Amino acid sequence: MNRYIIVIALFSMKEKYMNLNSNPKIIISRTSQYVNKLRSYKVYINNKVVGKIKDGEELTLEVTPGKHSIYLEIDWCKSNNIMFDSMQNEITQFNCGSNIKGSKILFTCFYLFSKNKWVYLQKS
Repeated sequence: MNRYIIVIALFSMKEKYMNLNSNPKIIISRTSQYVNKLRSYKVYINNKVVGKIKDGEELTLEVTPGKHSIYLEIDWCKSNNIMFDSMQNEITQFNCGSNIKGSKILFTCFYLFSKNKWVYLQKS
């Protein structure tokens, strides 16, 4: 009986200490907005598509430690490119959404031709 308790205790300690050396994570939160409500943004890390984020969604991604770049894309429009460093066990958070809100909806045609102004991405 005591052997089983010791094995269970050792296993739970292993799980606890394994989490101490986990890879860094990125959390991206997208605001819920009328513009692009039914569309997803592609998430690029180091110029590779790693996922999609929907309206009002939060996306968690695991990355390797080191320097990375991140940006979002929808059709021909891209967000700004953000460079960041990630370290072991670190969580980096970003917010994203459309720059078209409020009275800017009246000027949607202008934003269609400004491919880098449609979507924003910012580090929290």
